[in-house]
Amino acid sequence: MKYTKYLFITSYLLLLLPKAVKCQVVSGLVKHANTQEVLSYVHIGVAGKNVGTITNDLGQFSLDLSSIQGHEKVLISMIGFETISLEKSALNVSQTLEVYLHPISYTVPEIEVVAGRGKEIKLGRHRRSKTTSGQSGVAEFGFGGEWGVKVVYPEESYFLNEISFHTRFNTVDSVLFRLNVYEVVDDRPGNSILLEPIYTTSYSGDKWISGNALAQSILIDDDIIVSFELVRIWYSEQGNNYLFYTHGKGYPEGRSFSRESSHDNWQVDQRAPLAIYISGITDY
Repeated sequence: MKYTKYLFITSYLLLLLPKAVKCQVVSGLVKHANTQEVLSYVHIGVAGKNVGTITNDLGQFSLDLSSIQGHEKVLISMIGFETISLEKSALNVSQTLEVYLHPISYTVPEIEVVAGRGKEIKLGRHRRSKTTSGQSGVAEFGFGGEWGVKVVYPEESYFLNEISFHTRFNTVDSVLFRLNVYEVVDDRPGNSILLEPIYTTSYSGDKWISGNALAQSILIDDDIIVSFELVRIWYSEQGNNYLFYTHGKGYPEGRSFSRESSHDNWQVDQRAPLAIYISGITDY
């Protein structure tokens, strides 16, 4: 009888275990506080941990917090909006969380590049190597992971124009990327210097992928870190859906920076430096 009772208790606990794990998954919806519109591709993750995701096209997200302590913080952020920080212990995982992000107001000065005066410069790893890194059959939506390099200040201020990176093999129908630019703090990416997100879409066979930042009138007078982030993939019905990025060469001062998911810690030189660079406008 003791043996039978022990088996019964063990089986009962095993039945409860999936429910206990499921209760650690928080789901939610992120909206614009003023317009009530859903916000796509918002970063949601635990500060300093590889536990993160982004919202989908409908502003929805789901995040497993089973490995996170109650005092640890979940950050919800997007360029152009105030960041929200919530302790895990304050989250009610039995209900869908509704989050409202408040926009930040900026005053953007207009710039005029006079014909014949503006000079374009290239900074970063614009020389391609024959080495690549990538994968096939990746998830439909990204997790907020990023990969980029440092761009050293050339001792002459410039307006940020374009950010470009290179793909060697791209056989998917199309890919939506987000490009990010950060100030450098303690040799790590600090706050974003962008006023709004920069998205760019690549298509099967594309090589250089670029996004334009000139309209944001961002004057650069220090080192920056530029990165790209895979946001969404539309798969090809045929083939293996390869997506491989080209490594850069030259420019040894442009160290590599990467993180696996939203709000994860940044790693330095854990991945090879990519072929990624910026163009800027001087003598404006």
